[in-house]
Amino acid sequence: MSTYTSGLMTNPQNEEEQAVNVAVNARNLGPDQALIIVQLFGVPWSGTGLVPIYVSGFIVPPDSAISQTYYVGGNTAYEVQVNNVDDLSEVAVSLFGLKASGELVPAHRVLPLELSPMLGMLQP
Repeated sequence: MSTYTSGLMTNPQNEEEQAVNVAVNARNLGPDQALIIVQLFGVPWSGTGLVPIYVSGFIVPPDSAISQTYYVGGNTAYEVQVNNVDDLSEVAVSLFGLKASGELVPAHRVLPLELSPMLGMLQP
């Protein structure tokens, strides 16, 4: 089981830089299906604590890709954690913040090699 995090992504209130949604893209490069678990946390504008927003799971068939979109508006910051349940599957995950218009937010782009492993979650 491999778990990765985007780290906290600052989400400014101005419309030019704010992500209203985040797209989680998963590409399965291997011959076996992959189970992906996404956990999304946010820091609301009115608070300082990190609160869970979503827990979602989906299966990515072999040699295919899936994109899931999650609402993050109303948060001063958010974090996406992605878990590839089956270590034998070969999955590349990327994250993209999206404005209300659907345009990409360049500062909210996290490519596969930019995701950080969650060391406390890794199995020996």
